[in-house]
Amino acid sequence: MTLATSDQIEPPQLLRIATGLEAVDEPRLAMEACRQAGKRAPEIPEVHYQMGYYAQLCGYPISISEALVRHAIDLAPNNFHFRIGLASLLIRLGRKGEAIAVVDRMIPDRLSEVTCRCCLKRIANLFFDCDDLDRARLCARRLKQLNASQQHHAEAVA
Repeated sequence: MTLATSDQIEPPQLLRIATGLEAVDEPRLAMEACRQAGKRAPEIPEVHYQMGYYAQLCGYPISISEALVRHAIDLAPNNFHFRIGLASLLIRLGRKGEAIAVVDRMIPDRLSEVTCRCCLKRIANLFFDCDDLDRARLCARRLKQLNASQQHHAEAVA
């Protein structure tokens, strides 16, 4: 943290430091590293997204996390990763209609970019719960593709 607060580290490196700090169960220090990055480069969307994530880990009010992630999306509206993160947060809060709106324009067109099976399950369930069965099926198909790909990879390695 001494190095992170010394003005000698560039924002991208500060984000990597934050990731490392979170990995060793230091979310408050990770958030501080992101805050330092944000002071130097507030235009970098990843800074705000990561701060939103760390804010949740630190127990800040969910409204702070949501605002930070929404700001990241404002800075990078086509970042599907950010949108899935916000949709996941909104789903946990029971705000499914808002969650659908966040990912609405991305699915089905960019569904092939989703590689996280947990995210796909979450989004498939969201669409299913909101009676959007066509998109729920598309997510389920994508999940099946990923599972098959992983199985083929595992067999090749063995």
